[in-house]
Amino acid sequence: MPELAGSDSESDDERPDQQKPVDPLSTEDDLASEDQSSSGKKRKKPNVKREFILHKTWSKEEHETDDVHAAIRVELGLLNAEAGMSKLKTLQHQDRNSIYGDWIFQRHWMSAGGAVSNKVFTCPLVRLAACTCQAKIVETPRVISLSIANKHSAADHADKDSSKFLKAEQRKFISDAVKIAPLQTASELIRNVQSSPTKAIHPRLKHSVRRLIMNERRKLHAVTLEGIEVTDQIGPLQQFTDRIWITDARDAHKEGVKNNQPACIPLHKVFCIGRAFNSDETYTMLAFATPWNLLNYFRAIGSGYPVMLQGDVTGKASSLALNKLGLGFNRLGGHYSPWTSNLIPAEQESEETYTKAYNAAKAATAV
Repeated sequence: MPELAGSDSESDDERPDQQKPVDPLSTEDDLASEDQSSSGKKRKKPNVKREFILHKTWSKEEHETDDVHAAIRVELGLLNAEAGMSKLKTLQHQDRNSIYGDWIFQRHWMSAGGAVSNKVFTCPLVRLAACTCQAKIVETPRVISLSIANKHSAADHADKDSSKFLKAEQRKFISDAVKIAPLQTASELIRNVQSSPTKAIHPRLKHSVRRLIMNERRKLHAVTLEGIEVTDQIGPLQQFTDRIWITDARDAHKEGVKNNQPACIPLHKVFCIGRAFNSDETYTMLAFATPWNLLNYFRAIGSGYPVMLQGDVTGKASSLALNKLGLGFNRLGGHYSPWTSNLIPAEQESEETYTKAYNAAKAATAV
């Protein structure tokens, strides 16, 4: 009889003639590996039976499927955190499905006549530290269950990283360092940690460090917003502002009112209210605000206190060398009510800049 949810083995499609003693440290990769037999033909290694222990079950009648898979991701993340993997950065191929975080997809098969889906994922350190922990997700027409085999701990990973180059802990440290100081070079990073007894990196790994820094920078520069991949180029930035242009949202709302189907404008969503681009001079000025903050102008007037416009510029806000200009109003008790936020070219704080920012804010508020 085919196995259903809660099965303690994932070898249900094995033939009896495939059974033979196996190395207990073997992983699910054994299924994909092949041996060379005496006859010259290749044959697959048999599966390793593992005792999966039911971890948690969700009913489809009570939960949406997408919510369940999101909850499974959280459960697997907590399992890794308990095993000390929050201090590690594992390698994950770009073509792998990362729906469950760093867990590596290993195998998928159907049982019960195609009614039950079985998926197995291995620990992210299955190769680097020979960790045998695995997660099995079984989805039936009624329930989705998560089972764990060989639950790992910090001891399963400690001092077992067999990487030839950067260790997982070093990759994590470099990733965090790039987020703090994205402009530092590989040589600078290695030099800055040479005196540390735990974070020192051998100079021969300079090329590995450089590649990792470049990859982490790309992740910082490429942030997907409103379906647009925003990079450090002006083109994608302009496309992004098109998606959140407040005039389009206002026009859609007015058109909906005429048709008795008004499209509500989210009060706390950030919209672009003004912009200026010059690709030749790489000049960019963007003005952002939420409808709620735009209404602070009328709240300031209604308070009965003399309205005073305030503005200030912070330091460098992005890799495009932009500064942030904030405009707002004073309130009773020395409080400040934000009005708009503007990205302006660095080192160009001037009367003209403040005027353009003010005009964009006034136009968006008055309509």
